[in-house]
Amino acid sequence: GAVELYFDANKKFETTSSGSRIFGQLYTDSAHVNGELDLVGNLDLNSDSHRIKLGAGDDLQIYHDGSNNYIFTNNGDLNLQTTGDDIQITAADDVFLNVQGTENAVKCFGNGQVELYYNNGKKFETNSSGCTVTGTLTTTSGINAGNNISLNDGHRLKLGNSDDLQIYHDGSHSYIADTSGTG
Repeated sequence: GAVELYFDANKKFETTSSGSRIFGQLYTDSAHVNGELDLVGNLDLNSDSHRIKLGAGDDLQIYHDGSNNYIFTNNGDLNLQTTGDDIQITAADDVFLNVQGTENAVKCFGNGQVELYYNNGKKFETNSSGCTVTGTLTTTSGINAGNNISLNDGHRLKLGNSDDLQIYHDGSHSYIADTSGTG
């Protein structure tokens, strides 16, 4: 039959046909579970130095260092998957995605701009008046401008496979030039 242990007339431990049951809190320096651990309540790690470690080599760790929270892996990729529709990342302020350790990839600023990077160099940025592209803008289907296209003095609008037709203003004069000499 069952074995029961009491403290001050309150049951604290009992054996059952499927194992044992603890009533109240269990304090231990170490525990080894050979099988599943089913928790009905919370798992409380009440120290900033303790971690939840998963994998034979503690490959995945979840912890808090007193100031920040971490999900850390030292083996393989970290995959977030859902059978629902979306994965949503919500922050009170900013969100940054880095690659190769500390190389910028995407920066999203609360109530501000979004920045896209290539090889740690900023290439695209949204701002209060629209967006800024750093470098060459290449399209595969064309550009539809709903308003003006503005170029500074000395910069040219080039048309044709070899930039055959050029339209520009040099600060003093305006030009429409056939640069290939074939038209």
